[in-house]
Amino acid sequence: LFIIYAMFLPVSFILSMIPSFDGMSKRAITKLFNTILTRAGITLIITTAFSISTMLYTLSAGYPFFLIAFLQIVTFAGIY
Repeated sequence: LFIIYAMFLPVSFILSMIPSFDGMSKRAITKLFNTILTRAGITLIITTAFSISTMLYTLSAGYPFFLIAFLQIVTFAGIY
């Protein structure tokens, strides 16, 4: 999606020179940065989820499998 927005960015810059298309370049840049920041946010959330999951898995080494599975499910459900 980022690549598509980046490909059409010059077209929106050219179209924004026409008086009736004012604000088009601002909207295009906003869409571009929203795409980047959304991907970064999702990556951060997933990294946090897996880090907490790994910590829970290593801390509960002597516990039964079903308790560990329950903790994993609660962790991922709580984060998402």
